[in-house]
Amino acid sequence: MTPSQQLKKATKKAHANLEVSVMHRLLFNPDMDKDGYSSILSGFFALFNPLECELNKHIICQKIGYINRTEDLGNDLTELGWTKDRISKVLAKSKLPEAKTPEQAIGIAYVLHGSRSGSPYIHAQLVKNPRLSDYRQQAMRFFSNQGIDETKQNWQVFKDNLDNYFNLHPEFDLYKAIDSAIMTFAVFRQQFAE
Repeated sequence: MTPSQQLKKATKKAHANLEVSVMHRLLFNPDMDKDGYSSILSGFFALFNPLECELNKHIICQKIGYINRTEDLGNDLTELGWTKDRISKVLAKSKLPEAKTPEQAIGIAYVLHGSRSGSPYIHAQLVKNPRLSDYRQQAMRFFSNQGIDETKQNWQVFKDNLDNYFNLHPEFDLYKAIDSAIMTFAVFRQQFAE
């Protein structure tokens, strides 16, 4: 089993818990309006911004093909009327996982990059919401940055690079990456819990 397959298997429950208990409830809510959508985006920003700042310190994240998304979140919030000052004050609700080691950074990057996989499907649901019709073009960059085929291709490249990196560096502890990924899923769940 490859390292990316082991990560997927070990985090399957945490991933499913996040998707079912939180993301589906929030993002597929037919009554969601501009304020609700803004709240969701600010929750993502509260996590992505500090986590990506930490990931950017690790060359490993560039080598495995991690792509930052904080800028898209900031642009979407600006389009929804948020000021840069208001955006800068958005904070995570719980302690974020640490990214002090390459393994911890890989675990976080696995979750953040993997979240792109659902974006085309989420975007398809959001554009159907008549309450968000004024924002379909301008304020959905975070969820519409790639089509399904490109998203799948980028995810595969990320996983291949991750696998190659672990194969070239047997001294890295995959279990530290798994622990970090599970903690990252938990932080997302806490951020969006009612």
